[in-house]
Amino acid sequence: WELHQTSQIFRFQEESKTTMKLLGAACMLLVSVAYAFGTPDYCNQRPVAGMCKAAIPMWYYEPKAGVCNTFTWGGCGGNENKFSTERECLQTCLPTPDYCKLPPETGPCKAGFRKWYYEPKAGVCRIFTWGGCKGNANKFSSEKECLKTCLPALPPVLACSQKPKPGLCTGTRLRWYYNDLFGGCAKLPSGLCGKNRNSFKSCEACMRRCTNYKANKYCKALHDKKPANPSGGSSAE
Repeated sequence: WELHQTSQIFRFQEESKTTMKLLGAACMLLVSVAYAFGTPDYCNQRPVAGMCKAAIPMWYYEPKAGVCNTFTWGGCGGNENKFSTERECLQTCLPTPDYCKLPPETGPCKAGFRKWYYEPKAGVCRIFTWGGCKGNANKFSSEKECLKTCLPALPPVLACSQKPKPGLCTGTRLRWYYNDLFGGCAKLPSGLCGKNRNSFKSCEACMRRCTNYKANKYCKALHDKKPANPSGGSSAE
């Protein structure tokens, strides 16, 4: 009986060692994945209320669960693991493929295809001109594909690829929307305001949000009533 008990203890110890090795390997894999996908170090910090006495609701990233939770920030101090919204928290701290952080690259060819690229600082997708060959992997056929690839844990919130949804508004306020037919921004008819995210207060604001083209040059051409094609190409291959 003692021999049997000793054998069981030995087997349990060996199984425990194996389990610990597997857990260690899993932890190393998670750390490697987080490193490879460029998660900021501050996303692993504990939430800190700070020294001040305000009570401001904020969000922090919980790395073990891969979610964002709320905490109360005092209004000063603390650390960078604090965000105004859950979406801002998730788009900053959730692992993202490295190529989504690359700048848009036209490539050496001379075609002019409109493609979407992910802008990590803003957490949005924008239009750029792809030459038709090479470049890098931060290149997508649609805003939705771009968002689903680079922000996979969040439902895609489309803006520039939405069809404009005009609605009546008061006053003489003029609104602009991105028009995918010619790859630039255009005015909504006078007296109409956009009722979805594809609505901007100025031509420049529209172009900067939706494209990486030279907003001032394009908008000046529009104001001077000179036709302009900012991308110089088509929207499809």
